Amino acid sequence: MRDPPPKFPSDPELYGDPENWKYPLDTPRRAKLARRFFSMERSRRRYSEEERAYIDSRIDSALERFGIDSEEYGGSVKDSERVPDVVFHDDVDVDALTLDDLLLHFVGKKRMESSRDIPHERIEVEKVTGEYIVARVKEYLVKIDIESRVFAHDCGDWIAWMSKKLMCKHVARLLGTIDPQVAVGILRDLYTNKGEWTFSSKPREIFA
Repeated sequence: MRDPPPKFPSDPELYGDPENWKYPLDTPRRAKLARRFFSMERSRRRYSEEERAYIDSRIDSALERFGIDSEEYGGSVKDSERVPDVVFHDDVDVDALTLDDLLLHFVGKKRMESSRDIPHERIEVEKVTGEYIVARVKEYLVKIDIESRVFAHDCGDWIAWMSKKLMCKHVARLLGTIDPQVAVGILRDLYTNKGEWTFSSKPREIFA
C-alpha cells in the first residue's frame, strides 16, 4: 500500500477507498465532496459492483456520523436493485427446496456463479456447531448465530443488500461448503422466518 497523499489523513479508515487513499472522510466537507465525486459515473466505473457497494457504505456512514443527509449531496448512487432469480410463493413447500434453490433465492444467479470462482483454499471454517458458525471467506469474516437468528458479515456487497435480507457471493460460497444439511436448515428457517432474522455488518460484535 502506498503512502497517503500529503496533508490528508494518515489513517486508511478515514477514506471511502482505503486501499487507494481516495475519498477522504475526515471532515464534513470532505465527506460531502466524496459523495459528490463518487456519484459520478466516471468515478464509479473504475470499480467492481462489490467495490462500489463497499465505498458507498463507507461514505454514507461518514455522512451519517456528521449528521448530513446524503441525498442533499448526490445521494448514495447504488447499482440497479438486485432481484432474486427465483421467486417463491407463500404456499411453496419449503421442505422440498434444495440448497441450490434456496441460494438462488437469497443470492441470485449471477452471484451464485461468481461464488464458484472463490477457491476452496480461501475458505477457512473455524467452527460449526448446532448453535453457531464462524468462518472466513477470503479476507472477510462470517458469523451465523443460529439460535439467536443473527447473520453477520462485513463485505461491501453484503452491507449494501442486507436490509433486503439478500446475500453476497462470500456467504453463498460458505454455505455451499459446509454440511449441506446444516446450510439447508439455516436457509429454510430464514425463508420461513425472515422477519425474525437479523442481518448485521459487524460480525466481530456477536459471540466474540
